[in-house]
Amino acid sequence: MRLFVVVVFVVGAFAAAQQKKPSANRKFDWSKIYAQNDDKTTKFKRKEEPSFSIKKPNKKWHFIDLEKFREIHLKAAKDEKRKKQLKAELDATYCFLYREEKEATAVVVVTPLQKQDAKIDDVVAEVLRFLLKQKGYGLKLRKFFKRRRARVCRLVYEIGQEPAKRIHERYMFVKRGKLWQLIMNCAPSDYKALEKEFIKLFKSFKF
Repeated sequence: MRLFVVVVFVVGAFAAAQQKKPSANRKFDWSKIYAQNDDKTTKFKRKEEPSFSIKKPNKKWHFIDLEKFREIHLKAAKDEKRKKQLKAELDATYCFLYREEKEATAVVVVTPLQKQDAKIDDVVAEVLRFLLKQKGYGLKLRKFFKRRRARVCRLVYEIGQEPAKRIHERYMFVKRGKLWQLIMNCAPSDYKALEKEFIKLFKSFKF
């Protein structure tokens, strides 16, 4: 089971890394890659995958054009190995939101599980074992609950070292042999101000 968890965490690590480039480069203008129908976007559908919908908590959140985002990051890739890794990460990213002012992000990622009958409890156990090995990791909350017939796990944790330390709020559930995740992250100093927005974002997530 470890292999699929590693794949999942590559995507999770990528979600956290979304923030680093704009932070390091203050000239980066997120508004240039807002989705064309940012104000009206709510529903998502990709090929044979089930559709889902998600709504912005307020007008300070924006949907990002994934193709433009892909182009920027692939151009910045240092070598072919990194480019290949990025492609896999981007292929698993179904939706991306950016929160102005607070420099927070949220992504919906979907990854196939090697075991079709995998249980969310087992996935979470592997995820937590992986996190324990990461620098600056500290678990703040782990909670299981039921929503739309799915058993969902909510994880809230700190990870990384200053000045790149982040707080992640991560919702995970298994559906049709795939792991679905809504991953949000922000600076620790902004979490209290954003926690209600994160929860509102998840409550709007219909799958």
